[in-house]
Amino acid sequence: MREQMVTQFTARAPKIESAVPLKPTDRMDASTAAILFALEDDEPMAFLRCWSHGDFSSIRREWPDAPEEVFIGADPLHPQTVL
Repeated sequence: MREQMVTQFTARAPKIESAVPLKPTDRMDASTAAILFALEDDEPMAFLRCWSHGDFSSIRREWPDAPEEVFIGADPLHPQTVL
């Protein structure tokens, strides 16, 4: 029953478009870049779980196409992260 309600709501909900389309390569903070990248990935929750737990080596291994912006400021070992 709950699944059916969620499916019906999702089908009727309006699509929200950003006023300014962003790409993970635009200048932004790491969290925004991570979310935008995850939205385009096949396994967004797995990616975000690794990112939020700081498992950046797994991200580099499992998602080699992840942009550098997801690491800058979040990964303390990234050379461009300022502590």
